[in-house]
Amino acid sequence: MKKINYLLILLLMSVALSNCHKSHSVSHSKREINKIVINWLDFDLETDIRIDCDQFTIDFDDSNFTTSLSAEKEINFIVGIVRTMKRIDNAYQPDVRGKMRLYHSNNLVDTICFSDIVLKFKNDSYKTPPELINFLLDKNNQLAKKENHQ
Repeated sequence: MKKINYLLILLLMSVALSNCHKSHSVSHSKREINKIVINWLDFDLETDIRIDCDQFTIDFDDSNFTTSLSAEKEINFIVGIVRTMKRIDNAYQPDVRGKMRLYHSNNLVDTICFSDIVLKFKNDSYKTPPELINFLLDKNNQLAKKENHQ
């Protein structure tokens, strides 16, 4: 009887850990993420104090650059970047220069705040992937070209 209880406890713990792991992941299909909105500033902008995620919203919500992604290819690209991010020590906090919102089909919104070095997602710190920065710089260049042609 004790063996059955131990097995049951082990089974319940493994299910709980599995669900916990899933809660920190990002879905990978367009059906689950309908839209991504990214607001960001010039990464070279210097401030006297470190800007946290909430302060970014207060001070810079109408930031210099905004892009809204709804195309499946772009959403999958960003989600692919997010799913392969490298965790770092949580002592590292971003001096926020950008905020990304991932809108899920079930009305949940994940928020990622980032600098060009550190990124914060679901209370964990990650190294900001250079692919994300390059993507934003490319988007910015595309917007500048459109403005110049008008």
